[in-house]
Amino acid sequence: MNTDPLALVAPDPESQSRPILELLRQDIVAGVFKAGERLKLAELAARYSAGYAPTREALHHLCGEGWVEIDANRGARVANISLRRVLELFDVRSALEPHVAVRFVAACSNLMLDRLEALEQAFEDAAAAGQHSELVTINHTIHDFVSVNAGNDEATRLLRQNSLVMQSVRRLIGHTSARLDVIIDEHRSLLAAFRRRDETAVAAISKTHLLGAAKDFEDRYRLYAEVRGFDPDAS
Repeated sequence: MNTDPLALVAPDPESQSRPILELLRQDIVAGVFKAGERLKLAELAARYSAGYAPTREALHHLCGEGWVEIDANRGARVANISLRRVLELFDVRSALEPHVAVRFVAACSNLMLDRLEALEQAFEDAAAAGQHSELVTINHTIHDFVSVNAGNDEATRLLRQNSLVMQSVRRLIGHTSARLDVIIDEHRSLLAAFRRRDETAVAAISKTHLLGAAKDFEDRYRLYAEVRGFDPDAS
């Protein structure tokens, strides 16, 4: 199994599919393409002034993120990524991740905790520099590192699949500086609880962190939808 949490970072910045990927993802979130709508390769290539190969690559990457469904007979269609769906993903994560964090307490070494400290410092540096896309990646790398080293492969698979959608939307809707301050405080509290091997505190902090993230996510998503004139509750 690949235990490198940086495996979440994709696609390569130099890939010809990246501009199409970003534009198509934004169009799906903004409702230009509705849930269930067919995505025709030729029309997308023309829309984004791109070749068929990078357009196809973008579709397959978005399929991996959960934005697009690809069927051998029916072709590519937009998956249902409403606010409701994302909040349901948060429900799943809020139930699973505190359990995974507690398992990590029993499994973690001081070396692992030092690695987490380094990732957290990288997150804080990215936040201070205003590198939003980078801090989104690092944030999910932190969560993935805990999951991988908790020793439950199925939980890691589910959380990674969940994370792909959340990362994509979070890059679009952003964070407020106030929310980033809260995230940093909660990360630091969680790291301290890991160091103490305090399972009760770890579970409580993890749960609080995810509930706050879900509330902030909903508020930011609704603001994003209002500015761009689409219904965030449309399925």
